[in-house]
Amino acid sequence: MLFTLTTFGAIFDNRKYALRLERIRLVLMLLLSQPLILKKSFFLFQAHFNIQILLLLSFISTFCFQPSGKLI
Repeated sequence: MLFTLTTFGAIFDNRKYALRLERIRLVLMLLLSQPLILKKSFFLFQAHFNIQILLLLSFISTFCFQPSGKLI
């Protein structure tokens, strides 16, 4: 947040390094957001995969096993 305020303050003050600070901020935003996006998508995939496994096990236990534990 402070870096953003410094950047916009530099733009309004017409300093020479304002564009450089803005580029650095944008690059950092892109670099730091990618691992977070990958981590979120991995956890969503993992949760979806776990739900599919649970549904498959539920289906198998419902239709393939008798109450005595023997396979039909």
